[in-house]
Amino acid sequence: GKPAETTEEKSISGSVRVYAKVSGAGTDDDLKQGQADLKAVADDAEAAKTPEGVRRAVKATVDLGVSYEAAGDVEAARKLFTEAKTKFPDH
Repeated sequence: GKPAETTEEKSISGSVRVYAKVSGAGTDDDLKQGQADLKAVADDAEAAKTPEGVRRAVKATVDLGVSYEAAGDVEAARKLFTEAKTKFPDH
């Protein structure tokens, strides 16, 4: 299929790709692309200017952190979650 382009598409695609890898149905490439999509959503400053965009960024951040943990990179997950507390203090 065509690559995800919008923040909304990347949010969905990233979560699906990461879940596929974690559940054993996806590949390492799925995991890498899913993490890249989720990171793009979490870091999208423009989208985070709306309540919906912030919710999407928070969800992407959580999914990204879980993907790091599932891949065995607990330190990266811990760092991401610690930074998220500052970035998203209301969540």
